[in-house]
Amino acid sequence: MAIQVNINRESWPLESEFRISRGSRKVSDVITVSISEEKFTGRGECFPYARYNETLDSVETVSYTHLRAHETREDRGFPVGREKKKGGGGGGGGGGG
Repeated sequence: MAIQVNINRESWPLESEFRISRGSRKVSDVITVSISEEKFTGRGECFPYARYNETLDSVETVSYTHLRAHETREDRGFPVGREKKKGGGGGGGGGGG
């Protein structure tokens, strides 16, 4: 089964008004992410901070880009298996010197 990723925007009403010197709010607009494979699901959320120039759009874009960077060839529909490396094989590794 393929990995399923969901990125959503949600508005979470707060039980009471949240106040700090920079302002107040009664609702938190957040990005939520869930990643599922078979019977397992992981979840997370993020609140964008204006003072760091974050917006819902920027957080959503970064989340999507970050998740794509961690996809495997199998996730993208390529066959799984070892690929032949180009160039001379050699072994052993080791540093220059």
